[in-house]
Amino acid sequence: MVLRQGFGYWAEKKDQNTGLQMHALQLSINIGRTMLFNTSVILPLYQKMLSTGDTFEHGILLSSGISHPF
Repeated sequence: MVLRQGFGYWAEKKDQNTGLQMHALQLSINIGRTMLFNTSVILPLYQKMLSTGDTFEHGILLSSGISHPF
């Protein structure tokens, strides 16, 4: 998975604390036929801020959901 988030703007000025590029491994499991239950784990492998602003890092993300066709 590759995520690239562009810069944000505040009062028409570029916010130096935004903008991120991340490469991650995503593992997903889907269970069900008519009603689908899914779970994903996203493990960041590489992260880089696009500017020299404050740096933050994404940790491991766990998501889950339920879907049903109409």
